[in-house]
Amino acid sequence: MEKSEASKFKSYEGALSNVKVFSKSLPGTRTLLIISIIYSLLIGIISSSIAGHSIFLSNLGSVMASGVLVGIVALIVPFTMTIIAFKAMKRYVTLKYILFSSMISLLSYGVFVMLSVSIASLTGIAALGVLVILLGDAAIYAWWFFVSKILLNERKASALTSLIQPTLNLLFLIPVFKILLIPVLPLKILLVKLYFGIFVFLLIAYVIIYFIDSPIKKSLGYSGFDVFTQMLQDWLFNVNIMIPQPIMSNSPSYNVNTDTIVFKDPSGKVKGIFFVPNLHYGPMGTIGSSNFPYLLEKYSVGNYKATTIIMHPTVSDDYNAVSSSEYGKVKSALSQGVKSSIRLNFSDNSEFYEGGYKTAKVTLIKFGSFGIATFTRAPRVTEDIAPETATLFKSALQAYVKHPIMIDAHNARYESAPKKELESVKINSGIANDYIKAISSLHRISKGKLKAGFYSVNPASKINCGVDIAPGNMNISVLSFGKFKYCMIYFNANNVKPQFRESLVNHIRKKYGMYGEVYSTDTHFVNSFKLTASNVLGLHTKYSKELEKMVDQGIESAVEDMSECTIGHSSIKMKNFKIWGANGRDKIVTTLNSMIAIAKLAVPLVIIGGFFLAAWIIYVI
Repeated sequence: MEKSEASKFKSYEGALSNVKVFSKSLPGTRTLLIISIIYSLLIGIISSSIAGHSIFLSNLGSVMASGVLVGIVALIVPFTMTIIAFKAMKRYVTLKYILFSSMISLLSYGVFVMLSVSIASLTGIAALGVLVILLGDAAIYAWWFFVSKILLNERKASALTSLIQPTLNLLFLIPVFKILLIPVLPLKILLVKLYFGIFVFLLIAYVIIYFIDSPIKKSLGYSGFDVFTQMLQDWLFNVNIMIPQPIMSNSPSYNVNTDTIVFKDPSGKVKGIFFVPNLHYGPMGTIGSSNFPYLLEKYSVGNYKATTIIMHPTVSDDYNAVSSSEYGKVKSALSQGVKSSIRLNFSDNSEFYEGGYKTAKVTLIKFGSFGIATFTRAPRVTEDIAPETATLFKSALQAYVKHPIMIDAHNARYESAPKKELESVKINSGIANDYIKAISSLHRISKGKLKAGFYSVNPASKINCGVDIAPGNMNISVLSFGKFKYCMIYFNANNVKPQFRESLVNHIRKKYGMYGEVYSTDTHFVNSFKLTASNVLGLHTKYSKELEKMVDQGIESAVEDMSECTIGHSSIKMKNFKIWGANGRDKIVTTLNSMIAIAKLAVPLVIIGGFFLAAWIIYVI
């Protein structure tokens, strides 16, 4: 990213700014390992020096050697064995993340080892040293409990797998107890004390989960802990291993419509498919419906061997799926839509309309009583359209076509635009009024026998793709209405840099003499804690001669593929579909504010109280 572009990269605001910690990248595996080894040796040497302070100067070499031994045996060995054990259990998890998780435990445990020796040395009460070490070791359990649940997806076995490092720590600490001047108790007694302390921290972990889970579950009807888990898994792996089932009774449920348009050549073979589920593809990564465009396209191409364009309807993030597990319903709707599509009767004539007012532009492709209307303000910001605004637009379009299918081109965004333009288009807003006037100005550009040609290619096989473009194909459709041709170029991305779009549209007009428009699916797969809505196509994947060549090949192949077509349409309703619902984003932000406020006050108190309770139990047993 160029410096000027990086400075314009917009971060999350308000309650969502609390996720900024997850935008950071972890150091490399080698760096983490070196830090862990050096830290362990330092802790060992410092602890040994404190324990042997009376002979430190007279026998420096012996103290240093003892310290290195403590660092290796008491810290590095259990640390390494823990990593090996978890990697063996979860081979799909990158070593770096297991190493990082174990290192956090190591850092905490090292402090308690050093603290225990200091307290025992200062007070002369060696038993206090045992208490502090066991307390610190027990506390590590809570960390691994969360790691097992969130990072490693050990939903049921987390209580057991979390015992690995605390147990190994104790077993390998016993051989160096004498060096640290800590009395050696029988192993059974030490384990009993440790596990009773661990039980307290298990209770603490569940109390913390309650504070994370309860507000979202009560307000929105799905698990806040599951959402948090998905976010962390997406940050670390770009995939959510755990897919929560939104089964709470108050989880918002709707009947969501889908439109499927099927183009067939004279032989009856499917040439191309337009699929428009009334969903928003967010909120980010693989969470919710973010990756649906790629998954649906992959499924459809595999089944029907035809270019499939997953379109972005006129919806806002209120229509995000609550869970990626809802994908099965959308896939089924696509399959049913193709199978049950009914041929449209429009006397083989199709029409192309265009209208505009100020920055708003609307195009309408009309097939008899059905039509596809595209909304764009490019090169000005073209953002989501709120559901109530879309209802108004649909009513206005019905003056031209009985059954309009509305598409948001989602093809221009830049962060220097006024804040209102970067939000979804609200009813009675200036932008909404401009669109209404653009609809009113619709006039026919061409009418004629419909021909259609399609082409798709994986951009990654042709150009150097950046993080602003998601997996999937670049899909091209060329439709002709008599002599007039219209080219639709779809990228699986979340919006487009205006300069990128302008360059491509101008190139199509100059070289091929046809109307062309660039569309994005608005997939939030390309978004994360680090990559916000600013991560638009053209920010990293630059307009280039290679991209031009890829597009040229696609257009020329689509034109060559053109033939007279029949069109079938089907409308399928997905019943009881779980989405965020009206004002879903605002509800989530409000709930997050509430959750964070409670957690900031309650969680520290719970942890402090838990430490005192665990210390008392370890002491009296």
